[in-house]
Amino acid sequence: MMPRSSPQGTRRAFAALAAISLSHFAVDFYMAFIYPILPQISMELGLSLTAGGFLMTSLAVTECVTQPLFGQLADRRGRPWMLPVAVIWTGLAMSTIAYARNYYVLLLLCVLAALGAAFVHPYGATLVCRVATKSRGTAMSWYSALGTAGYALGPLLVVPAVVRHGVPGLRFLLWPALLLIIIQLGLGVHKLDMARRTSGLKRSTWGAKRAGTALFILGTVAFLRAWAASAILGYAAFYFYTLQYSETAVSWLLFGYLFAGALGGIVAGAASDRTSRRAILLGSGLACTVATALFLLTRGVASWWWWLVAGALTHAAFPVATVLAQELYPERSGMASGIIQGTAWGLGGIGVTLTGYIGDLYGMGTLLWSCVFLLAVSTVGCLAISGSVPSGRLKHLKQ
Repeated sequence: MMPRSSPQGTRRAFAALAAISLSHFAVDFYMAFIYPILPQISMELGLSLTAGGFLMTSLAVTECVTQPLFGQLADRRGRPWMLPVAVIWTGLAMSTIAYARNYYVLLLLCVLAALGAAFVHPYGATLVCRVATKSRGTAMSWYSALGTAGYALGPLLVVPAVVRHGVPGLRFLLWPALLLIIIQLGLGVHKLDMARRTSGLKRSTWGAKRAGTALFILGTVAFLRAWAASAILGYAAFYFYTLQYSETAVSWLLFGYLFAGALGGIVAGAASDRTSRRAILLGSGLACTVATALFLLTRGVASWWWWLVAGALTHAAFPVATVLAQELYPERSGMASGIIQGTAWGLGGIGVTLTGYIGDLYGMGTLLWSCVFLLAVSTVGCLAISGSVPSGRLKHLKQ
């Protein structure tokens, strides 16, 4: 991932990427806490479904609005030591929910945790871009995969803690953040070289207006894909229960979807370093649309298989889209990363409400088929990217 100047330089590069990616793992690990324990919190605090929904919407809006802003801050004043600080900030806020005795304190703590995560996502992606001067797609895919792994593993720790100790059991879950910070410091995250390493292309060679158009289209594609992925993951459990699946089977299927997504991102990121990133976006879009449709059309083992394939292909686009956004705006890679990783996912999370309304009106089948439609539209959007970027720029984006 780094220029092969020496084995020592390669080891430093891998250590740096590991330290950065652990930050992503940590914040997504903590941000996954709230969803599986929200029913328990709602029961203890006497919250309505509307209050719970507003809590989740607040998390999505916070990350949606602040990630591009934090990305700009990272471009101008970011320092590597801020990553472990953001990790402990997020972990402390989520663990302190154990002491929340009313809805407003709970909401405040969740928003504070979301701010920590909103800083790590674009800044971590920016540091990956600077450390990995070669094979950025591969490096970004591992960064994204560790975030997905944290999101998948978080509930596996928080649910047993809450089952055994109730919501106050969250206070015991600050230790993962402390452990990860120790590992990060050992890997030298606070000593990273902050020198900017961009592609060498100057904005004047192809124009800020066309770059903005391309980034807007790319952000729209990411938003539609994130909307579909969030809705599928959010409502799949309801669908599986209608098929008489057990709670254990459903939990493993959801874990499998996320795990397959992490693997899909790694494969797609590596492939994008060897071919056009746009080709990966287009190909994964077509394939995930078909795979999701086949999941709905089949039953039994075949349905499980297509479920995992759909998870891998749907999530394959996100690390590739992040690197592509950074290459469109090499001088403002943090802001570009924030749009793809923050705004797109935040708006997608908000869109899930509309998807749920469709399900209320027309049923679970129509709800899931609407996700197939979103994936198909996002794929069409990939075709428009080439018309927004000059041919010389497209040639660079294949590197």
